[in-house]
Amino acid sequence: MTLADAGRRPSDHDRMPEGQPKAPACGRCGPGTSLSFLDYIPEVYATDGSGLLPPSASYTCVRCGETGSHRVPTGWAPPGWHWYS
Repeated sequence: MTLADAGRRPSDHDRMPEGQPKAPACGRCGPGTSLSFLDYIPEVYATDGSGLLPPSASYTCVRCGETGSHRVPTGWAPPGWHWYS
């Protein structure tokens, strides 16, 4: 998912409950490994007014190179992330 996707129309996939979103972690190296965050999109309102789209992140494990991208818990943000004013 890219920053350009923030204005996308929500799909059924965005609205389907998949259990609780989990914080990013490497599937090979496990939690606690160093991740490099490529993209982060906080909750944003859908352009069609249908509600909030869930936050998401994409990342790469610095140790093994595995990549991932998925929904993340509301309120979670990559370390050091903040809005620029």
